[in-house]
Amino acid sequence: MTENVQLATDNDAQISSRGSRIIPVALLVVLLLAAIVNNARGRNDQTLEGVVVMDYPAYRFYPGLKDCHLKGTSYWLVPNQRFDDAVPVPSTNDFSHLERLFHATWKVKLHGNLSPIGRYGFQGKYWRELDVLYVIDAEQLDCKDETVGSLR
Repeated sequence: MTENVQLATDNDAQISSRGSRIIPVALLVVLLLAAIVNNARGRNDQTLEGVVVMDYPAYRFYPGLKDCHLKGTSYWLVPNQRFDDAVPVPSTNDFSHLERLFHATWKVKLHGNLSPIGRYGFQGKYWRELDVLYVIDAEQLDCKDETVGSLR
C-alpha cells in the first residue's frame, strides 16, 4: 500500500513539474505574439528620419539612414501636396545630364502615417507605405556612387 501512495505522490510531482514548466513557456509565447502584432500594425502621427530616393515618378523611403549607402527595407512613400515645397525636385541646365531631373536623394525628417505591414507600391514589393503629412527638414544628398543606381 505504501508503494501505491509513493507512486501516486511521484506521479503528482511529475504532473506539477510539467505544469510549472508549461506556464512560463506559454506566457513567453503570448508575449512574443503581442510584440509581433504591435510591430506589424500601422502607426499614425510618427516622426521619422531617413533617406528619400526619387526615381520619377516613385519615391522610396529608407528609415534610419543618413547617407547615400542605402541598405535595409524601404517603404513606399506617398508625398502630399506640400512635399515638393520642402523637398524640391532638382533642376538642371545641362542637357547632357537630364537624368538628374528624374533621380534625386534627400536626407529628411518628416511627420507621417506608417501603414500596417502589407503589400504596397508598384507590384506590391514594399512592406509598408508612408503617407507624408509634412516635412520637418530636408537636405539634398549628392549620391553619384553606384549604391543608389544599383538599387533601381
